[in-house]
Amino acid sequence: MPPPSTDSPPRDVLPALPLGTPVFHSLPGRALVLPALAPAVGDGIVVPRLGESAGVLLIRGGEIVECFCIDGGETITGDAALQRMTRWGDASVSATQLSVAEASLISQLFHGEPVYEDLRLGWVDWSGILADLRQRRGGFVVELTTPTGRGVTSIREGSHVVTYTDQHPGLGDPTMLDDLAEHKQGTIRVLRDDSEGTAPSWAESAEMAGPVVALDTPLPAQPPVETDSSSFTELFGTREEHTTSTAVEEPPVEDATLAPPPAAEDFTELLPDLKLLVRSRLQMSSPRVEILDAVASGRPLEWVADQVRVMAIRGVQEATLERLADDMIALAGQRAR
Repeated sequence: MPPPSTDSPPRDVLPALPLGTPVFHSLPGRALVLPALAPAVGDGIVVPRLGESAGVLLIRGGEIVECFCIDGGETITGDAALQRMTRWGDASVSATQLSVAEASLISQLFHGEPVYEDLRLGWVDWSGILADLRQRRGGFVVELTTPTGRGVTSIREGSHVVTYTDQHPGLGDPTMLDDLAEHKQGTIRVLRDDSEGTAPSWAESAEMAGPVVALDTPLPAQPPVETDSSSFTELFGTREEHTTSTAVEEPPVEDATLAPPPAAEDFTELLPDLKLLVRSRLQMSSPRVEILDAVASGRPLEWVADQVRVMAIRGVQEATLERLADDMIALAGQRAR
């Protein structure tokens, strides 16, 4: 690979964000009502940009859960950030759907405690920096910015958990960042990831959200949830609301259960991350899926994921449960490497 140009690309005031699955791109801010976009996005981000200012609305379960705004070099969060961005009539707005693993890093990219800021890539050994962080306790988020691209990897308790770049959709192997760092041009930012320490305990979280449902428990039939279209007309045009619908009888979950294999692989060490994964995806929903008992009692993770796919939870779209199951399997695969 030839060395990159020495010309510096325009600096993006936002941290490196996942590419995800685009919902729309570069729509005029004056034509949109930012809070109204959340149900259509489902799980992901809305990003308004206005000159050298930009912001992020983090959306989970069709609701805005966090807002971040960088305006005039100042970082603003919460309601103040949302109010600031709603006044950007000339902004260009894009929206992207993300997996729970991708979305889990957004908050830390803004809230994480800086360990290293703008560390020159040419001054350090890239692989040595990563090796040092893997030896430390706790979690870290590493953002790499180079002339050829940007990327992020998260490290927790010695393992890479999530890695993505602005050139490849979806998650990937940490070696993707090695390719960006190859020519030793760029900067490194390292943040301490305190998400596990600041999140409520699993028991507290379940109590706040409602009753816990074990994976083996048959659930009552629920009416189907309409899936929002991502077209501009469906998102922003007038839609006729229909007041009548026909509920489809769902079979009990136990009818679709799978028999575990004779010897299940032990995923007990993944429990903290699995709990964060389920909490992130279903935090706006009640009841919750209790993942702890199933995995801790020796159920194979593939069996648990299949149970999640066939569950019916009021207010949770089938696609959301499908993505949750896929993310659980992907998390186990990353830890196995």
